Amino acid sequence: MTLAAMIEAIFVVMGEPDTTLRQCPLAMDKWRDLIVKTIQLILGLTIDTNRLTVAIPPQYIAEVRNLLDSTWHVNRRAFTVNEAQQLTGKLGHLAQGAQWVHHLLTQMYASIARALAANKTLLSDSSREYQDVVQALRTGSFGCSLEDQSRHIAFAIKRLARLEHHSKAQHFISKNMRKEIEFLRDELDPWSDVLWESPIGHIIKRTPTAVLARYVGCRRVVFVAQTATFCVVSATCRDTSLVMSQTQENVVSAGCPKRHDI
Repeated sequence: MTLAAMIEAIFVVMGEPDTTLRQCPLAMDKWRDLIVKTIQLILGLTIDTNRLTVAIPPQYIAEVRNLLDSTWHVNRRAFTVNEAQQLTGKLGHLAQGAQWVHHLLTQMYASIARALAANKTLLSDSSREYQDVVQALRTGSFGCSLEDQSRHIAFAIKRLARLEHHSKAQHFISKNMRKEIEFLRDELDPWSDVLWESPIGHIIKRTPTAVLARYVGCRRVVFVAQTATFCVVSATCRDTSLVMSQTQENVVSAGCPKRHDI
């Protein structure tokens, strides 16, 4: 009944389907293949409404592992910005089913930022096309009417971004970035005991009721965050490691969830 009401609402808003005039607002082939059950594959994620979990399909995990083995093998010493962005895009999708992946991409994002800055400097010194586009943006000399300038400016900005992001310049893989890649390679191994799933509640953005961060007389930071459903308090000092939780539905802790922990 819910699905039927959803389809009816779409047709009420978009109008009756008439493929001779316009494309049908519903992908009918997908609706015909849809089987109403508790486990569904939606937008590349496996949703289990019985266990209330969201997981990464095994096929996608194998695809990311093959990308690491083919493009980011252990003997690789340099990368291009486009290759790094493709990898972070894949890992970003993994993070939708395993939230802890977000915290392992810092060095990769930093390496991409440095590589983009280096590409910009290189293109500014060596590419005539890049220099001409930058000069046109600075002076506004597009040789067209004012009505068309906005389109020319938008095209020039897109052209600059494409030149910077698709440059063939090579950049060295840092030690920390290599450690992150090798760690992910190990966790993506078929024999790994990492469970690539998370509770559905972890992917829902919530407004925290309290957030506190401060130093406690040592080099580490105490971080306290409390939301409507869970609270995590963690502190690490030279001699102390503490994790506390109040009455809660879920507790978030650092590290990867293992199968034997579920």
